[in-house]
Amino acid sequence: MSANRTGSVMVPKLTDDEQKQALLIQSLKDGMTSQAFVRSVLQTFRHPDYAAFLTEKNHRSIMYSDVMWALAVQLGRCEFIRPPKPTHANTRIRIEPFSNREKK
Repeated sequence: MSANRTGSVMVPKLTDDEQKQALLIQSLKDGMTSQAFVRSVLQTFRHPDYAAFLTEKNHRSIMYSDVMWALAVQLGRCEFIRPPKPTHANTRIRIEPFSNREKK
């Protein structure tokens, strides 16, 4: 079973954001995720900071934490977002989407 399919089955059953994040990061590291899968998983998180990864705005900024930084780095590596940048003396993470033109 592919990682996307396995994740599609497992993610709706998980209620804890930390568990979902760990599953998503592992899937991203394995390189077996589609943009649609990443988007669908990010939409299931309860904490509002995860919505920043889905924005089409020029940029968003979320509070820095090691786990959010790890997720942002993996999302940057798979080109879901531009590589993240620490800002405000490393207290926030700047997130910028790729434009649709750049993703093609």
